[in-house]
Amino acid sequence: MPQATNTVLHDRRYYVDKVCEAPKRLDPDTLELCESEDEDELPPVRATNAALHDKRYYEKIVCEAPKPIAKVPNPKLAPVVSTEDVRDLRITLRDADKDQGKKVRLNLQWQRKPCAKLVEVLGCDEPCALKVVLGDSLRMDDRMGAVLRDGDVVELTRKTPEEILADASDAPVVEDVSAGLARRAALEARAAEDDAKRAAAAEAREAGNAAFKDGQLERAHALYARATLLDATDARSWANLAAIALRWDDPAAAERAAAMAVEHAEPGDPVGKWRFRLGRAKHGRRDYDGALACFDDALRSPDFAEGSALLRDLRNAKKCAEAAIAKLRVSDEPN
Repeated sequence: MPQATNTVLHDRRYYVDKVCEAPKRLDPDTLELCESEDEDELPPVRATNAALHDKRYYEKIVCEAPKPIAKVPNPKLAPVVSTEDVRDLRITLRDADKDQGKKVRLNLQWQRKPCAKLVEVLGCDEPCALKVVLGDSLRMDDRMGAVLRDGDVVELTRKTPEEILADASDAPVVEDVSAGLARRAALEARAAEDDAKRAAAAEAREAGNAAFKDGQLERAHALYARATLLDATDARSWANLAAIALRWDDPAAAERAAAMAVEHAEPGDPVGKWRFRLGRAKHGRRDYDGALACFDDALRSPDFAEGSALLRDLRNAKKCAEAAIAKLRVSDEPN
């Protein structure tokens, strides 16, 4: 690398915060650097920048390439940051009157601001106060990083902090985010459990149907009962229990099971047939008016094909109920 001229090397503006090596003499014959024989010609090695780079002092002297001075940071000026201050707060702001909310992220700069800045975030000009849901009200001059925690829900209300503290019945209109997440997780777990129970109930019902076809009424009854214990809304299992109770001439049990089947029926279920069973159970308990109402409801359903044996049985059962009602009326007439 060619040596620069003394004018360039020793310009003070060029050598700000630079230190040169010990200067050497420039041989005028060879134009090469060599050690100086006269110590008085050379400046001290530890000289200041002002002395080293004085053009008048370095006449006919050339320095080595300059080196930067290693800067040691001043410990007094080093930023002191606490681990507790470096927090990334994510809070939810709610307006109790307008039922609005927004989630905001508070970095370290925002955490050092007073709580009154949160009011400006919602753009409210009216006198208002801040309150941590399921917590205490916030003072406007408190630093947010000192009073808020990650996941807090802050509610904006038009009441003053004194009014909030004085009114013991001031209930929060929103819930804590963490509580909402926990409740959602519990609901999802409960839904999964209910799905598993419904699947087990359907499996028991199918096994009961197979046993019913084989004539094993006791086993079928036990399987249907197990299905209703697993899923109390299994309308088909209740209807099958009603059919078995009618075969066993137990109208009370048949009425309870048929009523549960009609109550929990879903679109597409043969509700007309189940009302027919409910009417037969009521007829067996001598509730002829109730039986006749069930038979009329069953006739209005599309579950009975015209000319089918089941439709004939339904019409015959209705005639029997009408005859029983007429007989009771005759017996109640005074002699």
